[in-house]
Amino acid sequence: MITVAPDTRLGVVADLFRRHMFKTLPVVDGHGVVRGIITQNDLIQRARLDSVGYGGGFAASLTRLACPGRDRRLRARDIMTPDLPTVGPADGIGVLVRLLADGGLQAAPVEGPRLVGIVTRSDLIAVLARQTLLAGALQKAA
Repeated sequence: MITVAPDTRLGVVADLFRRHMFKTLPVVDGHGVVRGIITQNDLIQRARLDSVGYGGGFAASLTRLACPGRDRRLRARDIMTPDLPTVGPADGIGVLVRLLADGGLQAAPVEGPRLVGIVTRSDLIAVLARQTLLAGALQKAA
């Protein structure tokens, strides 16, 4: 599982998104406890705000945030969503549906008590699709 610490530079975060094609990254402390989550959209929104505040346009702001070593001031803790709900390894799919569909989250960290995984909306949709296909196949066979 790839995670970042709260003090990780945003350039490193952006590089992880690029390299691994992630849409979300959990932010954990030194004990593996979830402190927040960062999405690609968090980076984009921060660049948008910076482009208004500092001038130079959106592209320049995004480059400043995303290039490791260019802006060392901003860290993961500066843009992460803190205090988000987590799920446990034994929680059912209903808990995930409530958080990811109704709760507006992009991903749900799985803790027990340390981070053991992350479930994204895409993961949830894939499971629901498989269940629907399996139920349809079982009905046809009966």
